[in-house]
Amino acid sequence: MPRFTVVIPCQNAEATLGDMLDSLVGQSFENWNALVIDDGSWDGTRCVAWDYAARDRRIGLAGSHNRGMATALNLARNLANGELLAFCLPQDIWAPHKLARMDVLFRDPAVDAAFGRVGVLGGLGTLSAPLPAGDRGVQLLSLPQLLDAPVNPVVTLSNLTLRRGLFQDSGGFDETLRQQADLEYLVRLVAAGHRIHGLEDVLVHIRPEPTPPGEDLEALHRGRQAALRIARDHGYRPARKREAALLCALADKALHSDTPALQALRLALSGLLTSPKGFLPAGGPTLAAALLAPLMPRRLRRALFAH
Repeated sequence: MPRFTVVIPCQNAEATLGDMLDSLVGQSFENWNALVIDDGSWDGTRCVAWDYAARDRRIGLAGSHNRGMATALNLARNLANGELLAFCLPQDIWAPHKLARMDVLFRDPAVDAAFGRVGVLGGLGTLSAPLPAGDRGVQLLSLPQLLDAPVNPVVTLSNLTLRRGLFQDSGGFDETLRQQADLEYLVRLVAAGHRIHGLEDVLVHIRPEPTPPGEDLEALHRGRQAALRIARDHGYRPARKREAALLCALADKALHSDTPALQALRLALSGLLTSPKGFLPAGGPTLAAALLAPLMPRRLRRALFAH
């Protein structure tokens, strides 16, 4: 039995998948296999995966027929055979010692899941801050860290490793969520009392990304709301001012990413209703722009807001 099964969901990742697989093949810890799960790509993603699979028999290919990332990830519940599951997105890069570091950590049976810190490719620094140490110096993920911190400490799914039995027993990712299924899943695990350890090592590097397409911004909000519902059921109460500020940021992204104009307005109004004090005065210009944008011709709106 391999120590790790690495699960790589991808769609139209021809440009970056090879770099990710190079970082996997270059791991100092070699007892692993990998599942590249293609979610209906129409570029050369499958060709890249087949090329690596032909050269390294530890790499296999499966498909999920354009059903979404959460569905692709959940295929690992039946297909993976490693003791541990390590997820990786095709645009990210692993440090050469990532699996070796996780192998040592998971020798402790008290560890249910784990992650490290995340760097940004191109020498742009570290995205995730260290976690505060808890009892006996152990750094454990908590609901406030997931939901109140400026950046979710795990940052990317490529940073998560967990026991296969836990993934099977927990039900996997919520397949109804197009965005933030990873956040919802982490909240579910922490709320259920599972111990998710944070390490100081930078184990993953991500690529700087442009503003996400506007059609995904409301999905981001819905995914976060799903995570918040679970947290509330377990006694956690998020700060309404914080939620209003996040909605303001999403509305601003919608304005600047050439999306349907009403998306920015819906997000801005939702933020204002969540907490007027949290949304204003900083969100005033965003709200004003969101109110005016639907009245403008698309070309003018793009000239004023899109960049």
